[in-house]
Amino acid sequence: MLSLSRCRPLLAAPLLALLLVNKASAEPEEVTFDTADGVKIKGTYWSSPKAGKAPTILLLHDLNAAKGGDSHQDGWDSLGDALNKKGYAVLSFDFRGHGKSTSVNPMVFFRLSDPTRTLPVFPQNAYAVRSGALTGVRPDKLPTVISQKDFRAGYYPYLLADIAAAKAFLDAKGDARELNSSNLILIGAGEGALLGQAWVNSEFYRKMRRRRPAASASRASDAGRSRPSRKVRTSPAASG
Repeated sequence: MLSLSRCRPLLAAPLLALLLVNKASAEPEEVTFDTADGVKIKGTYWSSPKAGKAPTILLLHDLNAAKGGDSHQDGWDSLGDALNKKGYAVLSFDFRGHGKSTSVNPMVFFRLSDPTRTLPVFPQNAYAVRSGALTGVRPDKLPTVISQKDFRAGYYPYLLADIAAAKAFLDAKGDARELNSSNLILIGAGEGALLGQAWVNSEFYRKMRRRRPAASASRASDAGRSRPSRKVRTSPAASG
């Protein structure tokens, strides 16, 4: 099992993880959070009575190019209830274009260029609509709704941004001491499990890249330090 700051992916089918307990679970709450590229993600959140000490679980539903998928199918709500009864804070959500996560801010989502070079651009999102062609479309005519039925095959890796947004949502809850987002477990099924594993790997390498400049600076500093000069003694025979 790969560990990343106690972020542990548990890639399993929901029914295999159901827990038989008698404690009451918290009432699930419908939540909304935004991705960096302007998608409104819809999810379900279960708070924990353990508050800031509560370990956190993120549920990632399966998805299929033909049938779609969402966070309320295949027993995910039952799994969320069961895990919450064990004291976990739990978040599930619909990936973009799936379930209820279909609304976007078009001025952000379809930002293909920025002359000022101060804003992020998302040219890949042109492939989230049926034609993929947005050139010449007036800003007020840009789509405000997306569907997985229109996604091209190469677009699915960009759904990692949805997991990143979910983690940011949990981090905000952690800052409010409602849970411990540094103790995070991912449970995914099918394609959701693959996306979860890819996100964990990307986070691992992102953190490794952060450490490398500091290590390089430390080595450069060590190399730049002047070593004490050695005193050379000359024997009388050599000097004579």
